[in-house]
This record gives sequence, C-alpha cells and structure tokens, in this order.
Amino acid sequence: VEIRQINFKSASSFQREICPLVFNNLIVKAVFLYHLKDSVVSRNVPRFSQLDGFYFKGTIQKLERTKITEVAIQNVYNLHLNGSLLNEIIFGEVESLNVHGHLRLIDKAVFRPFMSLDSLEMDIFNLREFVHNSYNEWLGEISTKARTKDFMLFLLQGTVRYDYPDVDICLFKHYDPRTNLTITLKNQKDAHLTKTCLLLFLSQKNVKKDKNMTYDGWLELGYRSSWLFPEDEDKLRECNLTERLKLCNTNATIKRSIMGSFFYTDYLKVLE
Repeated sequence: VEIRQINFKSASSFQREICPLVFNNLIVKAVFLYHLKDSVVSRNVPRFSQLDGFYFKGTIQKLERTKITEVAIQNVYNLHLNGSLLNEIIFGEVESLNVHGHLRLIDKAVFRPFMSLDSLEMDIFNLREFVHNSYNEWLGEISTKARTKDFMLFLLQGTVRYDYPDVDICLFKHYDPRTNLTITLKNQKDAHLTKTCLLLFLSQKNVKKDKNMTYDGWLELGYRSSWLFPEDEDKLRECNLTERLKLCNTNATIKRSIMGSFFYTDYLKVLE
C-alpha cells in the first residue's frame, strides 16, 4: 500500500504503545510528527512495541519493514531521540530525518539500523545545552555511515546562540572529517558566525572553491551557513587540530596562541 503522507498532529495522544503491525509493508513518502513533549508536567511521545513477527493463519509471519522516505519531527520539547521512538521496523528505511525544537538528547546507537539514512537536519532551540547533554556520540555512527556514501548533516541553532567555542572541541571528537560526512552549520539569528577552531573543524568539508569569493562577501549576500574559503586555510592549520584532538583522551593542559588570540583550557578532556 502506498501513502503520500501521514500526519500525527498536536492533538494526537500517545498514551499506549503502538503496535508496528499497523505499518507493516507500507510505502510512505513522508511522516510528520508534531508537538512531541517529554517533561515532568506532560509527556506525549509515541512508543512502539518491540515486535519482530505476528501470528497469522497458524504460522508466525515476519514483519516487513515500512518504506518511509522522509520523517519530520516538528516543535518538540525536551525530546530524547531513542529507539523507542525511532523504531527500526517502522523507520529503518528512512532517507531523510528532520528534527525541530528543544532536543535534549540523542542515543548513541539510534541511527545504527538506518541503512538508507543520508540526510539529517536538526534545528535545535538550545544547541549548547544539547551538545553538552549528548556528548555527540551519535556523530560516530553518522561518520561510520559516511565511510561508504555521502552524508549531509545540517545543524541549525534556534533562539539560544551558540558560538562553537574552542573549549567544546572534545565534545565533537566523534566527527571524522576523513569520511564523506559534510556538516553545514547555520545561525538563524545572526548571519555572522565567528571562525573558531571548532567551527573550522566542523566546516572543513564545506569548501567554497570560488577563489574570488571571501567570507565577508558571502555574508553580504545574506547567507548564514558555514563555509571555508581560501583565506581560512592558514587559520585551520594554526588550530593544530590533530594535536588538540589527541589531548581529548588525556588530562593534558594546553596553552597556545590561536588565530591571534590567547587560548587556555584546563583539562581539554571533557568526555570520560
């Protein structure tokens, strides 16, 4: 059965677990889920039963994966993205995932079964809080997928500004720029994104090859995305990222001048 679109609107209530059998062998262009929330006051997040098969006409039948191309989870509050929500049987064939709102946490292995996923866009209300809550271990899974195919990750920040400070570099150590993973950083509030070492590290696959275009010229055009320009190549080398990422697994201290400013942090190891 082919369906163009399924909408779970704000009035939808998810008080009970949903049996994945209702989605068995469906082909769906897009699924939209709105206003999911998970707080002490109110919780309304769909949970899908863990079911591999079903009993039919005297025999056990295996559940067929649902073929969903795109999933958009909009206007969420305090959401924890995990396997209970992103059920493998239902969403395992998704190619594009969009999450918008207050995202609190992503489980490390939640994207592992998603073999077709090649685009992830997250518009996060408080990106700084999310980064420090999740430690970005899920980036390791995305990087693994990007070893054999192109993968696009878009990180948009919402109301609370995040400047990608260098002190947070270790929180992104799971990103491997040697893969085919391209990260685009966007700031909706202010077109200017400060070129910190962390921002350069995450943006290094987004290279603007037009040598006549400068970063200031890019901003004048009204673009808010992070790109690397020829003028950034020297800055990226000065960051000495290889050495700094090695320090993420030690209790070392580093002092150095980076991009013309004095940088100091006690214990670059942020993650244990």
